[in-house]
Amino acid sequence: MLVSLTVQNWKSFKNETLFTMMSTKERKDSVSLAKLPPMYNSRKILPVAAVYGANASGKTTIMEALSLLKRLVVFGLQVDQAIPVEGYRLDPALFRKPSRFTVEFLRSDLIYRYDITLSRAFVEREVLSIRRTRTYDVIFDRDATSVTFGKGYTDERFNFIAQGTRPNQLFLYNAVAQNANEFRPAFDWFDKCLRIEGINAHGEQYSGMLLREDFQEFINERLYRYNTGADELSLTSVSREAIPIPPQVLDDLLRSVPMRDLGTFQLRIDNPGASGPEIYISEIGPGVDLQFQKVRLLHKRIDGQFETFELSSESSGTQRLIELLPLFFDLAAEPSSPDDAERVYIIDEMGRSFHTALTNDLVKSFVESCGEESRHQLIFTTHDLALMQQDTLRRDEMWICEKDAKEGSAIISLGKQDKARHDSDLLANYVKGVYGGYPKFRTSR
Repeated sequence: MLVSLTVQNWKSFKNETLFTMMSTKERKDSVSLAKLPPMYNSRKILPVAAVYGANASGKTTIMEALSLLKRLVVFGLQVDQAIPVEGYRLDPALFRKPSRFTVEFLRSDLIYRYDITLSRAFVEREVLSIRRTRTYDVIFDRDATSVTFGKGYTDERFNFIAQGTRPNQLFLYNAVAQNANEFRPAFDWFDKCLRIEGINAHGEQYSGMLLREDFQEFINERLYRYNTGADELSLTSVSREAIPIPPQVLDDLLRSVPMRDLGTFQLRIDNPGASGPEIYISEIGPGVDLQFQKVRLLHKRIDGQFETFELSSESSGTQRLIELLPLFFDLAAEPSSPDDAERVYIIDEMGRSFHTALTNDLVKSFVESCGEESRHQLIFTTHDLALMQQDTLRRDEMWICEKDAKEGSAIISLGKQDKARHDSDLLANYVKGVYGGYPKFRTSR
């Protein structure tokens, strides 16, 4: 679970800014909050957060920080490649200075703190710690010239790995790449738990679930529930030659997939001549004969028979629903591994192409599935003001992003706003500008 994220001098965020999933003392829906182990004084973490704000206020930017960290930790950079950080450009004194990111996350009942300071040329500071009740036990502390290790991390291999870590490379990335599995818990949180949709998705293949029978039942129920006009998911076998990309390109894509274990190969094609995507799926692994299936939807005709529709023929809302339902199934399904049990989903503009009632139902269904032992989280940006109701979300689960011309972006929880009381009309106050973050239009020049 994400505990908190702090950014400083990152794009539109000039000053140090904290986004936290720690709950306040609000009592509403307290049964849905995740209870931390006793070592952390039984504090609780929120399962969901909605981030509001005007266009260009910084909503996506705060989430992009997590996307950047995932990219650097899991995938790394090429030799001499610049680190893609960008300081606050409206202050020349800050633009060339480093950006700083601090993320705290819960992994297997331990809170890790990962503090990174980055310039475009090199990693200036990188510190990984485990948080105790009031202190932090350092795992490693790296500056521009050396790496020191905490108690219990004295293997001589680590110094060797540190010496071979490039200036533009995170030690955490390089250590795991060199099979130093002592650092894997933190790495795996970025790799296996943190899932990002809509902000440089890093090739996440949510729709690989489409081959699962339990998910097919789930998606068919939701297609019916939301009255989309579609009745069932259809997976139609197609030949390899029928996939509309050059054979050499398909071969290259298949060769790029690790073949150690049985898995799913998913191919999404956005055809310029169509109004939506085409999705092809095949099981892949050692000794598996590739058999591609194309995702389509079935609609019932007036004679009771079914008509097959291409995904590109569906409405943009239905297409979006097909993209996101695997995510919500994953959040609600019984986990089969610790990684499955600790998913954190970040979605940019979750309500895009959705009616507000559909978005509200997806969010409410997720919250109702959460409890003290749950470790799933859903964090999303949105312009859907109808969600800004206290019967849908707690006040500390709603955040407002606002940008000042001189001080840059800021983000604050409604749970910390004095004028956001338990009996307040949050939506009416927000529209009036009481909490900030509402669009302000100027008169003509």
